[in-house]
Amino acid sequence: MVDLLLRETWSTSDPNSALDRFLIESPEFFIQIISDVFRARVDRGEPKEDVSAELRARARTSLTLLESFTTIPGLDGASIDSLVLDTWVQEARRLAKEADRLAITEQYIGKMLSRAPADPDDEIWPHRAVRYCLETWKSDHIQLGIRVGKANSRGVTTRAP
Repeated sequence: MVDLLLRETWSTSDPNSALDRFLIESPEFFIQIISDVFRARVDRGEPKEDVSAELRARARTSLTLLESFTTIPGLDGASIDSLVLDTWVQEARRLAKEADRLAITEQYIGKMLSRAPADPDDEIWPHRAVRYCLETWKSDHIQLGIRVGKANSRGVTTRAP
């Protein structure tokens, strides 16, 4: 199933792609994608084994998917269901901890959250559901991911010589 989904063409501007829909429905798939790209924390610093061309291609595809994932779990129009968001993130964090990839998972969660809309009621960014959940999670890595996501969303900049 995963290989079939990874072969689908998706666009960074299409939050309704089958892959994005599957990612917001399945924290397990999100962690599988993270695991395809990043080694477990305990394995970092160890010599890398020879990686097959198939695994390298899978890692590249998975990284592209992670970088394009911007759909917020629980987002419906301009509103976000904080219960859906919190449940998804808590499950992703639990699975990431089991896979020894918690820090990088939280950073990618933060990058995803950096694309959250402003709250339609008070017009403050991010949406109040995200603000509420951030207070509950209290994660420096999610905060870092949000900062990186916001900085990267500015696009390419150049400086005069």
